[in-house]
Amino acid sequence: MTKLMTNMRVLGCAVAMLAVQGSALAQDLCYAGHVQGVGWQNPVCDGTTAGTVGQSRRMEAIKLFNPRISGGQICYQAHSQNTGWGAIQCNGGIAGTTGLGLRMEALIIWYNNPPAGRSLQYRGHLANIGWQSIQSGGAMIGQTGQGLSIQAVEANISYGQNLYWQ
Repeated sequence: MTKLMTNMRVLGCAVAMLAVQGSALAQDLCYAGHVQGVGWQNPVCDGTTAGTVGQSRRMEAIKLFNPRISGGQICYQAHSQNTGWGAIQCNGGIAGTTGLGLRMEALIIWYNNPPAGRSLQYRGHLANIGWQSIQSGGAMIGQTGQGLSIQAVEANISYGQNLYWQ
């Protein structure tokens, strides 16, 4: 893929994120996955699946953001194949790799300065394993050192209750 096409894909994702921000004021948490053979997916929000299930496609990177102007800072860190833990990202930064064909193997997400009564919950779908249990508070989803990829992620902000995905 040429550098121009890569830049257009990244710009397209940024424009899509802005569209979500402008039209989804009631949303608490939005995120977009970079998926093997697909590239950047359109952002999804509040518990919707980013990535793929049942297609054997690895997630390579992810961006998370809070579309509300106030409401705390969403931060995260990805562990990628052959590179280990990457830099901490917050509010829309890219965690993981793009253009290298490397799987994202693990992910940690946390919520800095959340509004009172809110917490972040998330889970991952792993190759050969399926959906993991719901995590929160900076706990890791995925596995390191096992050669397995995260294929999908779901995340949501809780208002004091546990969240359950079907």
